[in-house]
Amino acid sequence: MDVYRTHHIDSLLRHNPGIRESRSGSEFNITGQTHHSTHFTVTVTLPHDFPQASPSITVQPGMQHRQLDSQMNASLHSLWSMHSDLGKVVRALVDDLRTATPLPATSWGESGRSYGAPAPAQTQHNWGQQPQHIPGQQSWGGPGGIGSGSGGGGGGAGPAVAGSAHARVGLPDIPSHFIELDSLSFEQLEGLDDAAKFKEFFEQLPQVRELKQAEATIQQENQALAEANLAKQPELERAKQQLLEQHALLAERKKRYEELSQRQDELTKDLSIESITAQLDIAEQEAKEQANIIEAKFKAGELTVDVFMKQFKEAAERHHMRKNKAESFKQTPH
Repeated sequence: MDVYRTHHIDSLLRHNPGIRESRSGSEFNITGQTHHSTHFTVTVTLPHDFPQASPSITVQPGMQHRQLDSQMNASLHSLWSMHSDLGKVVRALVDDLRTATPLPATSWGESGRSYGAPAPAQTQHNWGQQPQHIPGQQSWGGPGGIGSGSGGGGGGAGPAVAGSAHARVGLPDIPSHFIELDSLSFEQLEGLDDAAKFKEFFEQLPQVRELKQAEATIQQENQALAEANLAKQPELERAKQQLLEQHALLAERKKRYEELSQRQDELTKDLSIESITAQLDIAEQEAKEQANIIEAKFKAGELTVDVFMKQFKEAAERHHMRKNKAESFKQTPH
């Protein structure tokens, strides 16, 4: 894990010039300025079990922005991966804070939700898409999650903070007063106590019709995104198969390397000074014993003088040559 942590820290320092390390290896600060000359500080905190656990990214002072929640956190907990590029994630967030024209936190509504306008087209980061929320479900406001990008061959887009559906689709504002009620008589207002009539009146409101249209648009976009993701499945399967093949090849080559390394160790052991000295001593002793055997055969009458002289001379020369080599090798400094 220390290797991965160091890799992320190096990426953070490399992609964010001017970054300051406030706590060694665990907390970093980056300062910046928005289009309206508002200064801000992004604090990146790495927990002790990072990168398995996600980092914490906070912004001060408070501002309304589509990538921040009401506590000024850009949450990474949902889709953080240890293989994400922390340096690119933080750099993209800082660039977006500089260009997205955030509003001061004092202008928030009572709900505390952040519906900051998206960054201009030229500053949008292709961090990956998130399915949009469908109106009418539990919550459709606030910042999107940050996901990990894949390290493909094009340079590896990093994780993203998805913009809200309100900013992309244009959901209608809910007024505090419905002018459609002003034109109704007292009897018509009383008639709205009937559930069927109230439903009919409610569904004819312009805001409700716009909301239904936005819902249909988001559903279509989500379906298109899902189909696009499914279309990438064959490519993913091919990449997975290639990865398995490369892993098998790596295992095979590792095994071959270990065999050759073991063989090299064995050969090196045979060529050590102690091994060579011992082999020379053994060879000298074998030559001496061979000469003694020839001499014994001659004394026993098993060899003629001519044969004895020839064989003994060769054995004696071999013995003295090996003895000289052994003594010379021992005297040579190593």
